[in-house]
Amino acid sequence: MMKKLTVCLKNNYLLGLISFFATFILTYAFYFVYAYAPFGIDTLAAMDGHIQYVDLFAYLMDLLSGKADISYTLSNSLGGDTLAISSYYLGSPFNLLAFFFNKSQISTFFNLIVALKLSTAAFTMTIFLRSRFGQRISALFTVLLSLSYAFMQYNIAQSSNVMWLDGVYMLPLMILGVHKCITDKNSVLLSVSTALCILFNWYAAGIACLFTIIWFFYEATLFVCGQDRPCSKHTISSLLSLFFRFGIAMVTAVLLSCVTFLPTVHTLLGGKGTNLIIRNVFNGNILSVIQNYHFGAVSDIGSPALYCGSVALLGTIAFFLSKNIPLRKRITTGFLLALMLLIFFWDPFYLLFSLFNYAYSYHFRYSFISIFTIIYIAACFYSHTDEYPQKKIVSIAGLFSVLLMLLEYIKPVHDLKQIYYTAFVTLGSGVLIYTVLKTKKRNLLLSVALILVLIAELGQNAKLLMNYYREFTYPSTVGYHEAQQEQIDQLKAHDQGQYRISQTSYRYPVSYNESLAFGFWSNTGYTSCPDNRQLDFLDRLGYRKEGDCLSIAKTSIIAADSLLGTKYILSDTPINGLKPIGELDAKNGKSVYENPFCLPMAFITDFFDASAIEYTNPFDYHNELFDRLLGEKADLYLQLEAAQTTENNVTTYSFNLPEGNYAIYGNIPSSGQAQADLDVNGAYKQSYSSWLAPSVFYIPTESGDTGAYVSVSALAPQLLGTPQFYALNLDRLDTVTSLLKQGALSGVQLGTNHIVADLKADAGQYLVMSVPYADGWSITINNREIESLLLGDCFMVLPLTEGNLRINMEYSIPYLGAGIALSAIGLAALLLQIIKGRKIISH
Repeated sequence: MMKKLTVCLKNNYLLGLISFFATFILTYAFYFVYAYAPFGIDTLAAMDGHIQYVDLFAYLMDLLSGKADISYTLSNSLGGDTLAISSYYLGSPFNLLAFFFNKSQISTFFNLIVALKLSTAAFTMTIFLRSRFGQRISALFTVLLSLSYAFMQYNIAQSSNVMWLDGVYMLPLMILGVHKCITDKNSVLLSVSTALCILFNWYAAGIACLFTIIWFFYEATLFVCGQDRPCSKHTISSLLSLFFRFGIAMVTAVLLSCVTFLPTVHTLLGGKGTNLIIRNVFNGNILSVIQNYHFGAVSDIGSPALYCGSVALLGTIAFFLSKNIPLRKRITTGFLLALMLLIFFWDPFYLLFSLFNYAYSYHFRYSFISIFTIIYIAACFYSHTDEYPQKKIVSIAGLFSVLLMLLEYIKPVHDLKQIYYTAFVTLGSGVLIYTVLKTKKRNLLLSVALILVLIAELGQNAKLLMNYYREFTYPSTVGYHEAQQEQIDQLKAHDQGQYRISQTSYRYPVSYNESLAFGFWSNTGYTSCPDNRQLDFLDRLGYRKEGDCLSIAKTSIIAADSLLGTKYILSDTPINGLKPIGELDAKNGKSVYENPFCLPMAFITDFFDASAIEYTNPFDYHNELFDRLLGEKADLYLQLEAAQTTENNVTTYSFNLPEGNYAIYGNIPSSGQAQADLDVNGAYKQSYSSWLAPSVFYIPTESGDTGAYVSVSALAPQLLGTPQFYALNLDRLDTVTSLLKQGALSGVQLGTNHIVADLKADAGQYLVMSVPYADGWSITINNREIESLLLGDCFMVLPLTEGNLRINMEYSIPYLGAGIALSAIGLAALLLQIIKGRKIISH
């Protein structure tokens, strides 16, 4: 039995499977103990995981079952392809398991893929350690370090951003690929692993690729200058030769991934911008790396948390204090570690490894590369324990424990109890490591004890972090998802036409991807790859742009919604002008209201003015848009003059209400976040001029009211401008929209990547569609290619000629063909690498 076990432990892949299943079982043990799905209702989908990814996974389920399309959909904000969304959020191969789940099981699915990715990280780390160090590192320390990598601080803290974990489990293979590229002259693994990493999640891959460049210079320096000899011209030429091979491998990897990466880059260029303000400043104190190395530590600016257990920590310190290790290797490795710590404190490095965008949340999204470095250095020590002195381990553990407590006493910032626990476990772990290393024939009981201690400390850290992020997790989505889908299905059965649906409340205040999750067309969305044209258009309409990635929609701005083709509103409050549909049940506290002024998604108008609009405020902008469709003044709004009074830092604006059929709206321009609170006519209160706050707000009034008010209190009132109060004349809106509805075009199927319309037009007419312009559209009228005009610099308007016309519109994902061609070139380059690698092996 022992001989068979020894043989198994010498097999790299069998040992990797041991690490995989150990991690998987431990993760599900955590789920069981702390009542996470499937053993409870809790999920690791905290923060953006709940706000965004849960709905995107619901969309993925529809995609895999054939109910949704990746090429084009009007469910993606105002419309667009979802390739960029899929390549960022949904590219992981583990996501294919969504096919076996339904939307009520998303919490269980989310927790499963976290467990699988952590387990795969343990597997790939085992493969890396054994391939890099061979049998010099024992099976015991290989598994211990692999578990340390799987349950490191980053993985638990970032488990809500589950798509970033693909970079974690691919990194060991990429770094192993760098090693083989240098030592074996074989770059196949580097090209393949890097290409797959980009395909799985380009963001984490970008961080990993930056790290491989640093790692290349580290590995190449050790390889070329490994002997104690001075550098020479031969050394420089060798480094250049190695760098050329490395560069070819990385270019091949990028080419291989271009099938999705190139179209995604094109989409990103039209979305969120980059912040390239480089500041030569240092944030924090590097000693915080030590002080933050304890159970439950959370990263913050200037204070990274790199906890990955005491085995990795003590091995890393012992490496630098072991005089038997060549000084040149310790110095070179010291530079590597110093750089991997400096990236947290020097602002240009912070910007670089955040991929040229300052990350104002989820700080240090790249810390997994630093933790990988720590574990690697520890492996360097544990792979040569027969040669290095082992007694220092206990001293190192003692000194670190004392230093950890001393720093906390000097500057208390953490839970002292957890500091004590960490110090005690580190000291005990040091004694066990020394005893295990001292015993030539590995004592099974001692090894088991060391494994249990590591599991206990990693488990305690995971428990604290899971509890911390649990506070940012919201109630179960199961009941909401079922009710929302039922309401959408009932509405679609009630009206099988083409229209948008908006909401005034969501599962969470900004769960704006529900249109993707439940398969309807909406007026908002929330992803990291938006279309700036659409965001700006919605912002001008009054649905404020936030963070360059979402539009805030918390009410129905009826005139704007009419232009957008929003026919139904799921609202938790009535809005004057909207008609409740009594035969449709209320779900999740939201009733279904119809917008009787909604324009068709496609209609013909006799007039269109394509000139630019000078923006002043949302209400004048609505008037201008309708003016350009009517050829006359729309005059939809009446401006209300408000009287201002201030008392106890609360400013109240009071105004008279006009007689007639009106919906009242307000808007307060701001030059920054004033952190304000509104009391809207005593009907409701809300935050304003702050994160996730709207701009235009509805002011409820009752029949017979002659006046209304809005009270404002703000921490920074100087940032607020002059309030704008307008009354929307619903009778006038009915007249204007009725005129435009006369040109309604039937028989046009929108929402797909292929639109065909047959119509008869007069000279000088225009076809207006609630379909946003995008580079991927090609448009022909009677086989003659044309360019569309734009309404609001967003919606497409086609100039028509007299006669019977066939309009053919096709959407193709921009640069998809070029991406496929480049991937084919990358595949050819990879085949050449494989052939060359075989020739090297045969020689």
